[in-house]
Order: sequence, then C-alpha cells, then structure tokens
Amino acid sequence: MDIHKGIVCGLTGEKGNFEETCPNYAGVIRKRVGVNRTEITEKELNIQREASVSGWLAFFLWFGVGGSVIGTTINTFIAFLPVGFTLFTALFCMLYIACYLVTAVLTINAFYQKKSNAVSLARTFVGLVLVDLVSTIIIGFIVDDFSDVLNIIRPAIWSCIWLTYLSIASVVENLIPSVTRTWERTEKVILSVFIVLCILVCGVTYYNVKSPFSGVLVSNDSMIESVIQEMNMALPDCSDPELTIERIVVESGKIVYTTRYNEFEDEFDLYQEELASELGKKEILCELVNGDDAEMKEFLDLIFAEGYSLCYRYLNSNRSFLYEVVISEAEYKEVLRGYVELNCNK
Repeated sequence: MDIHKGIVCGLTGEKGNFEETCPNYAGVIRKRVGVNRTEITEKELNIQREASVSGWLAFFLWFGVGGSVIGTTINTFIAFLPVGFTLFTALFCMLYIACYLVTAVLTINAFYQKKSNAVSLARTFVGLVLVDLVSTIIIGFIVDDFSDVLNIIRPAIWSCIWLTYLSIASVVENLIPSVTRTWERTEKVILSVFIVLCILVCGVTYYNVKSPFSGVLVSNDSMIESVIQEMNMALPDCSDPELTIERIVVESGKIVYTTRYNEFEDEFDLYQEELASELGKKEILCELVNGDDAEMKEFLDLIFAEGYSLCYRYLNSNRSFLYEVVISEAEYKEVLRGYVELNCNK
C-alpha cells in the first residue's frame, strides 16, 4: 500500500497495468532481512523462467545427490548386516538413511520447481556428507582404525567441488537468483537431527570400546562370533607340551574347544572317560573362576546369557574322540559364588 498511489506492485513499485493476470508474476519473492538489494527486473525474471536444470547441475542432482543416497543406503546395510542389528543400530540406520533420502528428494524437486530454498537444500545435503565424514574420522580415532582413509578423502574433495559449484555456477544463479534464495526450517531441522545423530553414534562407539560386550552397538551373537574368530587366529596353541588347542567353534548351543593330546594314541574305556571328565571339569572350572582375565570373564557372562554352554572336547594324537567336558552356566555360577568348593590347590 502506498499513500499516494494506492496498492502498488512489490516488484516494480508501480500500480498494476494489466487486466486480471500479471504476465511478470513469478511467485512470491522473499527479501533477505538486512540485505539492501536492487529490484528484480523483468529481464531477470525472464531469465529465471527460461532457465532449466541441465549440464553439470543435472549431473550433480542425479548422480551426486541421487547416486550418493543409493550408495549410502547400500553401504550402511553392508556395514551392519554382518554384525547384526541391535535396537540402537536399527534406529540409527533408519534415521541416518532418512536424513539423506528426504534431503535428496527435496533438493531435486526444489531445483526442478525453482523453489527459493533449492540451493540451501543442496548445501544441506553436502553438509550431511561433511558431518558424516567428520564423525567417521572421530570414530576412527576411537577404535584406532583408519583403514577407510581413501573413503573419507574422495567424498571430502567432491563436497568442496560441489559447494564451490553451487556458489559460482551461472546455471544455478539463473535458476535460483541469489537475492531470492532462502533457508527454510525443513533443512535446518534435518541438519540438526543429523548432527545430533552423528554425535550420538560417536558416543555409543566410545562406550562400546570401553564395554565391548554391552550389546548396544553389536548384537550379542555377532560379538560372540567375532571373539571366537579372533581367538581362532591365535590357534593352534601348542604352549602346553602335552595338549594342543586346535580350534573353537559354535556347535548346537555349545562353544566347543577342540583339544588334542600330542603323544597319546590309545582310546579310553568308560571308566577312564568318566574319571578324565570329572577331573577335567574341576581343573577347567578352577581356571575359569580364578583367572584374572576380566575380558574373558565378560565373554563367559555373555555366552552363558545367550544360552550357550562350554564344551571341551579331547582327542588323541590320531584325532579320535576320547571324552568331553561340558560346563553349564549353573555349574560356573555355583563355583563363582562359592556354593561349590573345588579345592583348586590340590
């Protein structure tokens, strides 16, 4: 409203000179607070109307943004499927992928619809990538693993290139003029949620390093399998001149330690088998209860909590079965709590 002229055009400052419909109207153009800008001319409006998504901008949208979402989704499932999904990792993956996917869809749509927040959405998407890379570096320091350095450097370089492109490319300026650009609440919320998500996963990773058997980041079954694989890397163990621990496997509800007598070729009769089993169980329980390996005790608590029992299977030097000792959770806990006295010194 103008006191002298009445209602005037927000673009030209003049009274309307058209019948029913203004040919120059191109949607609501919002002013950036605190910025002195020149009026948008009819020529600039025509350039915006005629501009289209093409060339490197189309490549950025469909390959850089769309392709990244597909690759991120696939890589996320590849990373977590082998270790199993806990409640935390399932929620994390859903929110993590959702942030990328929603931002990508909104960005592509905004450019084709020539929305004022198209550039800010594109920059938000690149921001997600950079925040993700920073959290990956932090996690690398936490777990002391920098095997993914190349996977960090490449996206970082591409992110810098695309940020520069969005700032200087004429096709972007023609499509979304600088003076019309806005940063909406949607992209602010997405970026904030993603930053909180990355901070949370860094914290949980640190907690998991301190308490590896917590079951927060990795499922218990996957943790058991991972520990057994690590233990098998140090086998066979020939430190005892009489016995060799050959391998450890998971077998129908049991964690089976296969042990071979190095120089014993005979087989046991029933009495020998019962006696060896009884003495072997006492010796193994003494070692388990009196051992000072805190990590091993946490591992025992984990496997018993998951319903496994320990099985020590003994073979002769020809690898024929001799006997086996099975230790249940109840037997271990009774000795641990002092309900059963073993006289381990004898």
